[in-house]
Amino acid sequence: METFNCRLLDLEISKDFNLLHKKELYIWGAAEKGWQIQKTLMRCGIFIEAFCDSDSHKWGEFYENIPIISPYKFFERYRKNMQICVISCVFREKELLRLFEELKVNNISLVSYWGIKNAFIANHIVLEVQNNWPIYDQIWKYKKRNYLKENFGLSLEILEKLETYNSDVIWNCQPGKVASTTICNRLLEAGIPCLHMHMLDYPSHVLGESLKDIWIKKINGKLSQKIKIITSVREPLSRDYSAFWQPFKMERAYLMSVFNKDFQKMYEDYIDLILNGYENASKLLSETMECVWVDEFEWFNREIKKICGIDVYRYPFDRGKGYGIIQDKNVQIFIFKVEKLEDIIPELSTFLGKKIQSKNSKNKATDTNYWLAYDKFREELKLPLKYVEHYYENNLYVDHFYTKEEQSFFLSKWSKNIKND
Repeated sequence: METFNCRLLDLEISKDFNLLHKKELYIWGAAEKGWQIQKTLMRCGIFIEAFCDSDSHKWGEFYENIPIISPYKFFERYRKNMQICVISCVFREKELLRLFEELKVNNISLVSYWGIKNAFIANHIVLEVQNNWPIYDQIWKYKKRNYLKENFGLSLEILEKLETYNSDVIWNCQPGKVASTTICNRLLEAGIPCLHMHMLDYPSHVLGESLKDIWIKKINGKLSQKIKIITSVREPLSRDYSAFWQPFKMERAYLMSVFNKDFQKMYEDYIDLILNGYENASKLLSETMECVWVDEFEWFNREIKKICGIDVYRYPFDRGKGYGIIQDKNVQIFIFKVEKLEDIIPELSTFLGKKIQSKNSKNKATDTNYWLAYDKFREELKLPLKYVEHYYENNLYVDHFYTKEEQSFFLSKWSKNIKND
C-alpha cells in the first residue's frame, strides 16, 4: 500500500518566495481567507488556476473570473498534472490532508495558511484587506509598542494579585515552555488559586522604573509569609525547539526581523543567543521573549536564587521519581520534570493539599496553526555539535535533574539532527 505523503513548502517559500511563480496554484477554501490570499498573490503577479471548496453550493461559481471547483474536479486536474501546489485557506488542515489521502492525492505540494502568511511577512508583503472582511492576520499589529502594552497589563495584573491573594495562592512560576499553562489549568480546575508568572524579578523593560519599589515590596512581603511555588524543567533540546516557535504561535512574527527568513539560519542565530548566556539574550531581546529565549537552567539562578535566595541546585532531587521538594524558611518549592508530570500527580496533590486530576496535556504543537511546519522543520533541523555539548557535556544543571540513561535516550531522539562542526 502506498504511503500518503505531501510536500510542505512553508519553510521554502519564506526563504524563496519566487517558488510560487513556478507552480500551478490552487487555493483550497473559497471564503474570506482564500480571497484575501488570492488578492495578495495577484498584487505580487502570482495567479491561481482555481479555488477549490467542499461546499457544493459554491461549485461552478466564479470569484473575479476564477472558477470554484469541487474536490472531485480538482482530483481530475491533479491526475493530469501532479506538479500542482495547493495553498490551504481552511480552518482544519488535518481534514484537508485526510481528504487528500482518501482521494489518493499523493506527494502533492502544499502551503498552509500559516505558511503563506509567514512568507508574506518574511518578504515584506502586506496582506490585502477588503471591505469589512474580518482581519485574521493580527501579525501586522504586533509592533514592539503593542507587545509592551499587552505585557504592561499582564504585569499590572500580577501586582494586583500579589495585593489581593492570601497565603493559599500557589505561585506557578516557571521558565517558558515547560508546561506552565498545563499546570495552571490543572490548579484552576481543582479550585486552587494560582499566580501564573515567568518572572519574579522586576520587569523594568515592561513597567519602566516607576513601579519597581512597589513590585519589590509586594514580592518581599509575600516571601515573608508562607508560600508554595511550583516550577519545572524539561529536556533542553525539546524545550528550546518549542521555545523557538513561541513567537509564531503568538503571531509575533515581526520578531523574525531579529533573525533571518532562512529557518535553519534563524535557528542557529537563536542558538547563539542561548550559548552566549542569559544576560546577552536579555540585553538583545529584553522587549520581546526574554523569559523564553534563554537557557532554562539559568532561569533558576536568575529568578529563584536572586529573588527567593534559594539555590535549587544545592538541594537533592529524586531523578528517578522525577520531582523534589525544597523547604527554605517560609518558602516551599515543588520542582519536577515535565516528562514525569503524569507520574508525579499524587505527590503534587499531597504538596498542594488538594487532589489534582491526571490527564493528557492539551497544549500540543499539533494544535497550533504552524504544526505542519513544526513537524517538517523538526525532521530537517541540523543542530551544531557545540550546542548539543552545551547541555550534554558536563552540564551540572542537566546532571542534577536527569540520569545518564535519560540523557542518552533524549540524545538518541535527536541523533539524526546533530551535525559535526
